[in-house]
Amino acid sequence: MSRLVLILAAVVVAATAAATASAQVSVAWDAYQRGDFAQAYAVWRPQAEQGDAVAQYNLGILYDQGKGVARDANEAVRWWRAAAEQDYVPAIHNLANSLIAGDGIAQDYAEAIRWLQRGADAGFDRSIYTLGKMYSFGLGVPQSEARATGLFEQAASMGNPRAQYNLGRAYRDGDGVERDLVRASYWYRRAARQGDRQAQAALGQRYLAGEGVRQNDEKALYWTSLAAAQGLTRAIETRADMLRKIDPVLAERVDRFVAEFRPSPETR
Repeated sequence: MSRLVLILAAVVVAATAAATASAQVSVAWDAYQRGDFAQAYAVWRPQAEQGDAVAQYNLGILYDQGKGVARDANEAVRWWRAAAEQDYVPAIHNLANSLIAGDGIAQDYAEAIRWLQRGADAGFDRSIYTLGKMYSFGLGVPQSEARATGLFEQAASMGNPRAQYNLGRAYRDGDGVERDLVRASYWYRRAARQGDRQAQAALGQRYLAGEGVRQNDEKALYWTSLAAAQGLTRAIETRADMLRKIDPVLAERVDRFVAEFRPSPETR
């Protein structure tokens, strides 16, 4: 057999293997989406054992959530670590969170910081945000509001809604930055549009008090109602108080707008 024929045969085999792997990924993901976690597990388990980082990460998710298998935090961490050691960034982040919580592994802030930094260096917005929280509370690192706010701003600019909310708080309170209620409202609004209930409640308060925005009862009720609809206690209480004072016609109009709201995630 000529060398060219051998090369072509190898290409065909590689292409066939890639197509088979792609089909398996699709089968497993479709199964997961429709709630057939046992089938998803049956596909991902052998792939994970063969060293596939994505399958290892997904298997960790199944064990963490107890879907298709009994919940086992230790197994979740074991598979996430295997994927993390192959530089699969979502697994790096989940491993760091497990180390912070002490779930399935001994709590270790210092090791969590190392993994979070690895995720942050890879540009993973959730790791950047969580690293900011660690600096905010001084967990595994020296406490620094300035460093925390800088990380929040980095993740917020990438579209992370939790970072946007926390950055809004930082501007509201002057934590690590000069106090700026207009900037606070700007970041609250970006997170609120993505459906973050705490940001929605905070933006509602800004409109109610006229802080950083022009006072507007309708917008205050709108954002507060959205947060209340997600079960945020303080928003529920504020909304009830507002409804005792506001024009019923305006309240009905707001309710229609609330019913039409759909979160708008930012592209990351």
